[in-house]
Amino acid sequence: MSNISMYVLLSLLIVSVSSHRFINNTSAEEKFTYEDVVTAMVTILYRCRLKESELILLLGGDYNEFLRQAFFAGVPVALIGETSPQLNALNKFALTRYSFKTYVSYNFIHFLRKSDNFVLVASSQPMLRSILQRTKDSPWANPDGFYIIVDKETETRGCINARLFLWTAWKYDLLSVIFPCIDPYEGIVYYTFNPYSNNTPADWNEVGRMKGREGHPWIMLKRKFEKETEMCKNLNFDKTITLQGYKVRLNVVEMEPYIKIDSSLSDEKKFRGDNSEIIKILLYKLKASLSIKIYNGSIYGLGGIGPNGTLEGLMAPLSDGKIDMGMNTRRLFILWKTRYTYPHTRTGICVIAQPRSKVSQYTKLIKFMSPEVIVGIVIMCLLAYALFTKSEGYIKASLQVIRLVICVGILHPPKISSTRIFVCMILILFLNINALFQSHLSALLTVPIYYRDIDTIESLKKSRYIIYGPPQFKLLLNEPVLESRYVEVTYEECKKFVENSTNAVCLGDCHHLYYRIKDQDLIRSKKLLELTKSYVTREDWPLYQRVNDIIRHMAQAGLIEKSQADSVIEIRHERFRNNTKKKGFKVMLLKQLAFSFYFLIMGYTCATIVFILELIIGQSVCRSENQIGIKKSTGKKLKTRQTTKFQKC
Repeated sequence: MSNISMYVLLSLLIVSVSSHRFINNTSAEEKFTYEDVVTAMVTILYRCRLKESELILLLGGDYNEFLRQAFFAGVPVALIGETSPQLNALNKFALTRYSFKTYVSYNFIHFLRKSDNFVLVASSQPMLRSILQRTKDSPWANPDGFYIIVDKETETRGCINARLFLWTAWKYDLLSVIFPCIDPYEGIVYYTFNPYSNNTPADWNEVGRMKGREGHPWIMLKRKFEKETEMCKNLNFDKTITLQGYKVRLNVVEMEPYIKIDSSLSDEKKFRGDNSEIIKILLYKLKASLSIKIYNGSIYGLGGIGPNGTLEGLMAPLSDGKIDMGMNTRRLFILWKTRYTYPHTRTGICVIAQPRSKVSQYTKLIKFMSPEVIVGIVIMCLLAYALFTKSEGYIKASLQVIRLVICVGILHPPKISSTRIFVCMILILFLNINALFQSHLSALLTVPIYYRDIDTIESLKKSRYIIYGPPQFKLLLNEPVLESRYVEVTYEECKKFVENSTNAVCLGDCHHLYYRIKDQDLIRSKKLLELTKSYVTREDWPLYQRVNDIIRHMAQAGLIEKSQADSVIEIRHERFRNNTKKKGFKVMLLKQLAFSFYFLIMGYTCATIVFILELIIGQSVCRSENQIGIKKSTGKKLKTRQTTKFQKC
């Protein structure tokens, strides 16, 4: 057996003996010491963690007593002292939390291992704040971890600092926290808190209340250190099941059709659109209330990482902890000082531009059917013509094919059954084709269609257009040629440049651009890039995991898709109602109807020509047959044959 394995076994044996001695001597009369508190916390760390999780530990503050416990062999442990020496490797790393440029310079930062368990030992509140701040700025920071905060002087102070230390931890957005201490009457106890509700297990007792955010109750709880069997029961219970009206802080900017704001309505009805409807369902599930700050700027105020390497716009309050969550969904990009919820919708980046030239009505008519369908029709017509030629002749066969194409009855159908079936199938085929063709005729009277040359990144590159848009979208193009032609402008300027120039495009969200150019002679490209969107929260928000799980369940159950569909239908109905209330009507001009008359005249002309051809061909065939009958017949038989032939004609 290796020396490391022997050391691990020896360490575990020491912990087991120490814990056994401690658990079997927990009478109220015994005087407990600080070392007993340390032993109790060590026991909890080993026995109360999930079986599938590893023990990854961070010790902060005056942790010497914990280091004396020989249980750390083979366990990853990070150490953060009470004071920062002049040369500290973490000082530069702490700058990554305040500068994105420094953050990206650490190529290994994404591979750093977060700690799951934290033991912080302090002798005063200022010292605890210092340790918490240094822990937050360290590579091992984890707001979702389990924290044990110990008062170094609990042997003499007892539990007097329980409320003060726990409140300090809550100020750093820590939720899974216990504070062990020595009660002079009950022995070792530990405290925790619930900032949302009094929905707690029965073995935790409420011992005090304070006013939290906007007067919401902040509840302190107490529990005695139990023996071995009850040690881990409800130790780290879920405090986010219900919020009992706790206010969740959000910010929002109007971005139709995703979010529509009507300030004249009540708070519950003020916000519409799929982004806001999803938030309403989420908060109903949490039993929380809203505190929303409306941003009156442009949608470019959604923000991102600015040129100085800091978050700007609506993202800045999120990074500063002033806002919990944004009501607007945002595209996913490199995470820094924020967290993203379960991605629940997809969007794309498009451009709008002035149209080049209109597609003519004749071109529209030709494009009613694809080239493959046209080739198939021609082949079927040739087969039918060859079939009718054998029995009808070349001229009559062409007329029979015309009758099939325009779906009228044919004269003299074939007598062979297989041929009849073939002709019948061709007739059914042309019936379907004619129905499809006629259904497309209404497209000749709709809005103009323009030639497009900006539907892909490659076509945008070849077009040599100047690209206007927000600074956040520039890096998405990932093309040096396009980035060299990219101009960062304001929201209002972006569209104006397109309206005043034929070689300019405005870059933005596809769905939003569609609503932005409605009823204007501007065209929108197809999706140049496809993106995934979700909500963004602050990185250390204690409610993140709960919110993320609810959104994931909503997406899997189809509630988000339904909310999006209902929101779009509602906005379209509103637009329709607003249009009907407008005075006057938009009159269709005669030149817009002209092609319909041209098409009608062309149809009548073709029908007249075919009718005349049928009369001429029919008369010429009758005359030739009559002349043959006259030459071959004499006397009475001649007269009878002539009468019969003329009757057939």
